[in-house]
Amino acid sequence: MKTPIEQKPKFNDLADAGSVKAMLVILWPLMVAIGSYWYCESREANCQDRKEAAHEAKSKANNPDDLAVFYKTYSKDAEQKSVEGNTPIKCSIPCHIVNKALDDPVGLFTGFLVYVVYLQILLMFRQETWLRGSFKAADASARAAMEGVITAQDTAQRQLRAYVHVAAGDINFPSPGFPEAEIVIKNSGQTPAYHVRHWIHMWIAEHPLKVTLPIPSHDFQMATDVLAPGAMSIMPIEKGGGPVPVESIRLLGTAEGTIYIYGMITYKDVFGIERYTKYRLMYGGQGPVAPGKLKPDSDGNEAT
Repeated sequence: MKTPIEQKPKFNDLADAGSVKAMLVILWPLMVAIGSYWYCESREANCQDRKEAAHEAKSKANNPDDLAVFYKTYSKDAEQKSVEGNTPIKCSIPCHIVNKALDDPVGLFTGFLVYVVYLQILLMFRQETWLRGSFKAADASARAAMEGVITAQDTAQRQLRAYVHVAAGDINFPSPGFPEAEIVIKNSGQTPAYHVRHWIHMWIAEHPLKVTLPIPSHDFQMATDVLAPGAMSIMPIEKGGGPVPVESIRLLGTAEGTIYIYGMITYKDVFGIERYTKYRLMYGGQGPVAPGKLKPDSDGNEAT
């Protein structure tokens, strides 16, 4: 039986890549300074400052006696220094800077202040990034809160508003060729429906409809009413324009002689928003017909 391979801890268990990168950005000046000091101490410990070497050579060149002595002793001194292995060399630019900083406390302190300013600049950029992220998070939170408020308001309106709709529809024939209908509307909401207006019409045509049903003009005068929560209102309608011709009475309630009862209800809810309900009921159509009952058409029914 194989034993499961032991999982090594991932690198981000100790520090993620972002933290390491941040540490490198902070410490690289110190690392460069320490590395330069180590190099100068190990490779150029006996180096001669460039200005001092140039000044010494110029002094010897301007002093003939020293120059004569220099020529006499050069061979012996060069041989001795070569044996000892301590021949002075000119300091490189990094070592020249390091030596000057170590010899000059003011310069060393100035370098330290430059490093502190560098850290402050890094901190400033870091704080600016953090503030930018905080502003974005605050903006997202504000947007989410506003959306929550809008959603809550919409939910409250949906729960409390009035809903006026057609609850039932009946049709009867007091005499052949004289259909009469009644439409029952009801407010199923939790608050009253105000300024309720309702028009209704009857039309006989084939099904499906191939004509446009007439509607009243915009200046059609209608009574207004208030419909309380749970209250109902009955709107009767009878055929106008005289009775149905005798030869067409047998077609009533069929696809060729479908009776359409349609209309529109407008009202205002408690929030002052204008609402409407359009309906189209029929007696006939393509399916079976229940005696005395109206059924909704597949089209012409909508509400807000």
